[in-house]
Amino acid sequence: MEHQQDYQQVETVAETTGYVPPNKAANDLLGDFYTKNPNKLTAVNQLPLLADWFAYPGENGLAITQVIYDYTEEIATGSADNMADLQEEMMEEIEDLL
Repeated sequence: MEHQQDYQQVETVAETTGYVPPNKAANDLLGDFYTKNPNKLTAVNQLPLLADWFAYPGENGLAITQVIYDYTEEIATGSADNMADLQEEMMEEIEDLL
């Protein structure tokens, strides 16, 4: 009974927000919803394409990801003009965090 209530809550969240349910049992409850809303099924159909989430080891894992993001932003916005220097700086920051 308790699991059924949990699944119903997940079903409600999926229907109102578009989030994909976190497990197959909850997702199976949405068959009629997906039939009526085929665009919402797109993410579900892509589940087999998912891969493991990569994370850097240790307590600085998120900080390392942020360093990479910040340097990538410099490249994307055009504020970085020397790629060799940028790469060296980024690697030094990452190595210090590892």
